[in-house]
Amino acid sequence: MPLFTDINQQDKNYLFLKGGSGISPDERFLITRKLEQPGLKTYFGQAGVNFSLATYHLFQAGAGILQEEITGENTGTQFLLNVSYRYRF
Repeated sequence: MPLFTDINQQDKNYLFLKGGSGISPDERFLITRKLEQPGLKTYFGQAGVNFSLATYHLFQAGAGILQEEITGENTGTQFLLNVSYRYRF
């Protein structure tokens, strides 16, 4: 079975890059610290692949890094890995 199955499925088969800085207000565990010390910096980067098998099976895999200032002198780094599966019907 070929990895990329159908010309109509090509919108589901792609590589992606994401990057940014700052903390989203939706990150409730991180936003409290950011509100207390607004000068802290945060950077994020991620790369991955999204692909389909057959018509209904969608997969995604990615890896990334989150670098953040915890205090003015200390930094923290998180390495992120994700794998997901979706069934479309």
